[in-house]
Amino acid sequence: MNKHLIHVSSKAVAQLSKIIKNTPHTAILFDVKSGGCNGFTYRFTPVTKITNVCNVYRKRRFRC
Repeated sequence: MNKHLIHVSSKAVAQLSKIIKNTPHTAILFDVKSGGCNGFTYRFTPVTKITNVCNVYRKRRFRC
């Protein structure tokens, strides 16, 4: 069984890298809210500052 809660595909990593490279943003915030067809709504939001609202850890050059 995969121990990771979230898997980001290599294509998604490439796209997220493009977003970060071509904008003033320094990270992408991933959040989950209740709602949507499967019970959750997922959002990826480019951000310029990481706040204490989320737990952050580094893996490679991405903050997850």
